[in-house]
Amino acid sequence: SRRVVEQFSRASSSSAGEDGNRPARIAEAEGALKAVRDRLAAAIVAGHEVGLEEDEMQRAIAQRRKLHSAIQDMRGRIRVYCRVRPMSARERRRGEREVVSVCNGNLVEVQGQSAGPFAFDAVFNPGKQDEVFQEAQDLVQSVLDGQNVTVLCYGQTGAGKTHTMYGTDSEAGLAVQMVGKLFETADRRRITVTGSLVEMHNGRVFDLLSGHDASPQMRSSLSLKWRDGDADGVQLEGVIKRPLTSAAALEELVAEGLSRRVGGARP
Repeated sequence: SRRVVEQFSRASSSSAGEDGNRPARIAEAEGALKAVRDRLAAAIVAGHEVGLEEDEMQRAIAQRRKLHSAIQDMRGRIRVYCRVRPMSARERRRGEREVVSVCNGNLVEVQGQSAGPFAFDAVFNPGKQDEVFQEAQDLVQSVLDGQNVTVLCYGQTGAGKTHTMYGTDSEAGLAVQMVGKLFETADRRRITVTGSLVEMHNGRVFDLLSGHDASPQMRSSLSLKWRDGDADGVQLEGVIKRPLTSAAALEELVAEGLSRRVGGARP
């Protein structure tokens, strides 16, 4: 694994001018890192199955985490993707036309715009739900390794944010698939998962699991408290945390919380 990391370091340190094959070299190094990481992960799972304790596998676990972190650093700690929504039947009936074109898999051009093309880490045009999940699924491992991870969908109303995150009964969205993988991995590694659900509305933070019978507007706001030097960062004092053992339990928690939202019914 050390040789693979060194290979990646050489590939990523070469400038494009010095090495025209740099993207291919980085892709090769990433593939090699993933192969070693996945073999280590499989060995750790096998260790759990035969009854080995975590402290008996600390070296392998630490190395797996190091490799995983190297892969995430290679891909970038902040990644920006674009998903192009196809035109709806209604838009076509109105005679509207497509003005977005995708070039080389990661460039987007908008007709009639002087700015551009716009570059992204990847572009889905529109891509299948599984393709979006494949691009993001490694983030679940980052969460289980103790990293803070956020996935944010941004766009105007009707752009397809909800479809991307939640999908349909026949084609699960990113959030649904990520939750499934989270509990699958957590159960294998005997990790405890807890859940909270809060809403920020008009500068106040509400605990949506409080179960208070009063109207949402009458609930007391929770206060954010910054603990300097605390590894957990910003903490909400008194927020309810419930143990969760399955994706279904998390879905129930979210449904309960959303029914108490202050700022409207849309997720």
